Amino acid sequence: MASPITMPITLMSGQSLTIDSETNERYDVQGGSLEIVSGGKVSTVSSSMEASGSVKMSGGEVDQGIMITQGSFEATGGTVLSSSASPYGKDGLSVTNASARILGGTFAGVQASAGTWNVHSSDGGWLSTPFLSKLQIGGGTFLSGSAFSDYYRTAYSLLSIGNTTVTGGRFSAPIIVNGGSGGTTEFLGTNLAYNDSSHILSGVLQNGDRIDVMVDLFGAGASVNESGTEVLFSAAFYSPAPGSNPPPIPDPNPDPNPVPGPTPDPVPVPDPAPAPVPVPEPAAVTIFGLMTVLGLARRYSLRAG
Repeated sequence: MASPITMPITLMSGQSLTIDSETNERYDVQGGSLEIVSGGKVSTVSSSMEASGSVKMSGGEVDQGIMITQGSFEATGGTVLSSSASPYGKDGLSVTNASARILGGTFAGVQASAGTWNVHSSDGGWLSTPFLSKLQIGGGTFLSGSAFSDYYRTAYSLLSIGNTTVTGGRFSAPIIVNGGSGGTTEFLGTNLAYNDSSHILSGVLQNGDRIDVMVDLFGAGASVNESGTEVLFSAAFYSPAPGSNPPPIPDPNPDPNPVPGPTPDPVPVPDPAPAPVPVPEPAAVTIFGLMTVLGLARRYSLRAG
């Protein structure tokens, strides 16, 4: 028998709650504030799209991820695991149109997103505003989370699409940087280097943590300053491979019954040959040439990144 679905505990504006024991509840912060400390254990935490809330964590455990939509998140300790409940799983921490600061704790997959925020306009329509989430990482342990989608095809410790600054942290799984929305991702420290061939970022971060991890880039390139104190990933440094062309855009209104290749003229069919007339000379022979038309079907291959 399936477990009954329970509603999350909601914290409205002006309400605050500290979790220091095992509740296994879901919490939705709608303008209020939630703090999880040592001994606290909850199922999930989310913040509302309608009102900015505050979530802090100095200890405890969240079993199925934290989703911050607007508002803020800060962590100095604790453990945040990811969920495999959805087909693609989800991140331990997802930051959307919000800000997050991580100085400690253990996280199974972290995502700082970017995109378009839609709100109702005064005329009753929709107003779309682009956003870049802000993520600061100064420490903590970042494990392999669930792959965000088939688009990335890997489980990552960090997915940065918004603006991310890393000055510390231990990363045990690949990092993905997507610069398509205009965000930048920077790593600060000493003896930092990035190898364009192996995609390995190495060196020592500002807090003393050593980093040696693969960084996969989508629509972004890398720039390392001369002193090796900063590695910056951005679309500004992106250079497509020499000779590459943008992927073709398929016809938005394709022919429902397409004919591959050019349409040839009909092959001529000769009239029936007349009965031969006996003549002293050899009979003339007419050879009708037949044309074979090969239709080439176009095949489109779209590659994102």
